[in-house]
Amino acid sequence: EGVQLGFWNHQQQLPESFKLFIEQNQIPYEAYHLKALYRYFRVNPRLEISIAELESQFGCNVEAVPWLKGFYQIPHDIKISESSAYKNGQIYGIDASSGAAVAVLQPKPGDDVLDICCAPGAKLCMIADMLEGRGTVTGVDVAENRLGACRTVVIKYNIKNVRLFLSDATLFLPGAPSVHKESDLKEEEEQVTMATWKQSRKRRKKKK
Repeated sequence: EGVQLGFWNHQQQLPESFKLFIEQNQIPYEAYHLKALYRYFRVNPRLEISIAELESQFGCNVEAVPWLKGFYQIPHDIKISESSAYKNGQIYGIDASSGAAVAVLQPKPGDDVLDICCAPGAKLCMIADMLEGRGTVTGVDVAENRLGACRTVVIKYNIKNVRLFLSDATLFLPGAPSVHKESDLKEEEEQVTMATWKQSRKRRKKKK
């Protein structure tokens, strides 16, 4: 059931200024009382798998994360990557905090989303899944090796509505694809495939 940590006992050992911040923002003290560490994953909505099957593969209880739809937690010492569900693309390894960031963004079908520093790609794939095949995700990353890892993830999970660009985001120029009509959706999805685009960093002129 996770690793017992016992760093804090509710309000004990928390600085007074931090307690005041928690109270002013109505954050429960329990959020900072770590009882266990978990490993998180997200179920691929396009490839169904039962909780019973996941528990059989992991050999432990699989608990739903109540505040994050589609996310589950297991003890931290269980290796997700060794399961057939992970190898077959039925689940994504992604931390709950990363999933929360996407959930707050609330991407909707038809949106064009720009994901800066997109590697390693877990959030990018979650955004694409939430678009339900309508709309696009443009991923930009400055590190070629990390973008390569992102490309591998996109291919593994068969994400169609995504473009990947190798670029400094501050110099990124291509505009977002647009989905205007329902009749154009299929054509748009076929056009929006993975690509890489590299722009050299412009040297700034030294001021005399």
